[in-house]
Amino acid sequence: DDNLNTEAKYFCGNCSKYYCNKCLIFHAKVLKEHIVLGRTDVDKWVGQGDALLTCDLHPRKVLELLCEDHAELCCNLCVSLNHRMCQSISLISDVARGIHKMDDFKQLPAKVTKVLSSLNKAGKARKRNQNSLKASGKSILTKIKNLRKMLNELLDEIEKKTVEEMDSVLAYLD
Repeated sequence: DDNLNTEAKYFCGNCSKYYCNKCLIFHAKVLKEHIVLGRTDVDKWVGQGDALLTCDLHPRKVLELLCEDHAELCCNLCVSLNHRMCQSISLISDVARGIHKMDDFKQLPAKVTKVLSSLNKAGKARKRNQNSLKASGKSILTKIKNLRKMLNELLDEIEKKTVEEMDSVLAYLD
């Protein structure tokens, strides 16, 4: 927030936000009941945790470089092994410098809010459809039971008439 670019050390599950040391002080004063997780619990943080910080090929290495030729984030070892011949390798921090001033970055919160709103609408529509399906299922089940009851009554009546007819034929034959 406020155009600050500082490494997150904490995550608040209630706010779904990441905090540095300075910001956590204010958060803790205002929102004392919130549960805040530190870096030791990064696997419980929402999102990828450290997955974006470490190299897939060399998990102990931190991603610090960008190979623009291949559009890949790299660690130092990847660059020396796989990207020696590449022309454009830059530090991620250099590429990211000034990003908070770009129009796309400034519009990002509005776009995220719009997508979130769209997702919420889709979720509500899915819930309505689910409830409608449940109601339809109950209605069809009731109709099936009523049909079964009617068929049983008809079969009982046919059986009764058949038994009466058979008794009548047997009485006549006697």
